[in-house]
Amino acid sequence: MKALVHMLAKRKRLAGVTLGLVALVAFAGAALATIPGGGVISGCYAKRDGSLRVVDAATGQCKSSETPLNWNVAGQQGPKGDTGAAGPKGDTGSAGPKGDTGSAGPKGDTGAAGAAGPAGPAGPQGATGPQGPAGPGGLDGYEIVRRDGEVQPLSYSYLQVPCPTGKRVLGGGYNMGGGSPWAFHNDPVGSSIWQVAIENKDLFTKAYFTAYAICANA
Repeated sequence: MKALVHMLAKRKRLAGVTLGLVALVAFAGAALATIPGGGVISGCYAKRDGSLRVVDAATGQCKSSETPLNWNVAGQQGPKGDTGAAGPKGDTGSAGPKGDTGSAGPKGDTGAAGAAGPAGPAGPQGATGPQGPAGPGGLDGYEIVRRDGEVQPLSYSYLQVPCPTGKRVLGGGYNMGGGSPWAFHNDPVGSSIWQVAIENKDLFTKAYFTAYAICANA
């Protein structure tokens, strides 16, 4: 029985709070115009019967038997929303009127040279010029003298190629084959002999070579 009485009393208080809130919302607009506090409505809730009354928080206070309540009418600013999607592309506008002719710009830099043009037709043959003076004499008695040589395995050999009597050596050289030869001399000796020195590094095979001298009359 006591529990039933307690439950009915609790429901009565909740009903009183609900009715008080509805009445407070109904005249909140009028109260906001007369009550200071930056848009905050202050009220007192009676614990005994659940009644509500609006008070000026700056001058009035709730009784000891009341509970103070505040309502922020304006509400707090919410977070920034997401950027909306781009709208569709607009139609192309009509062409504007033709503008006035602008003033002449400054003179440009000189351009690069163009490509060479095609060759022109051949001109007529000119008259025969006078005979020039006689040039210096050419090589007289030009001759190449050759001598063959061979080198034993793991050995070396010098071979001299002399020019014929009365001729001087102008240059020389060699050709090699077989074994593993290499030349460590290839130069003139005096004014009429060309000398070649060959070494054979092969263990078993002979090396063969030909030395030659380029000669002409002195």
